[in-house]
Amino acid sequence: MKTLPWSLLLCALAVPAHTHAEASEPDFSLLEVPEFSPSLVRVPEGRARLPVVVVTHGAGGTAEAHCQLWARIVTNNGILLCVRGRARGPNAEDGEYYPDHLTLERETFAALSALRTRYAERIAEGGLYYAGFSQGATMGALMLVEHAAEVKRMAFVEGGFAEWSVARARAFRERGGERVLFVCGRKECANAARKSAYWFKLAGVPAHVEYVEGAGHSHDARVEARIVATLPWLTASDARFQR
Repeated sequence: MKTLPWSLLLCALAVPAHTHAEASEPDFSLLEVPEFSPSLVRVPEGRARLPVVVVTHGAGGTAEAHCQLWARIVTNNGILLCVRGRARGPNAEDGEYYPDHLTLERETFAALSALRTRYAERIAEGGLYYAGFSQGATMGALMLVEHAAEVKRMAFVEGGFAEWSVARARAFRERGGERVLFVCGRKECANAARKSAYWFKLAGVPAHVEYVEGAGHSHDARVEARIVATLPWLTASDARFQR
């Protein structure tokens, strides 16, 4: 039996894996993405134009699990685009992963292009949000500075906390970046995130750290509740969320 690296086991255990069958639920639909696996999309009912929240999971997680999680957090205030990545093995319980941040970058923006083609009449003008967990957060931190004119606000959960410097934070601001939220369940994450938040402060970007002590490397109910409580900070001054 093949033994998984400990870091991947942490990601796999943090959020339960779900099968592609869950995409048949009424609130979710598959979005075909050229050259990549289908992303998962949730578009609230109605005709209102809404901001887009790009959601990425950890290694061993799934688009389904994280789309469901962020649907509870965002409720009907945003369109969710949950980027799938690749299958990590032949079985559904193996989950999915992103090979590297450059591949995730290409898949994310290919998925955004497909989303805009299919749901143009539902997408509000203005910046996007990025919500990443573990691998999705770390790779998001590596790729999104160049796209800050488009992806202006970011929430990194148990990842993306150690990839920053004053220079990178300043580049994020200069390209249009607006806010960054770090959410940690481990002390190591929280300590590094506070340092990165200081770099953002020096660069003139509001940054906030939430430490859910005892949660560990997870996106569990405690972490979810803290994100819900902090969402008004992340979306502050964005009238699209003030419905």
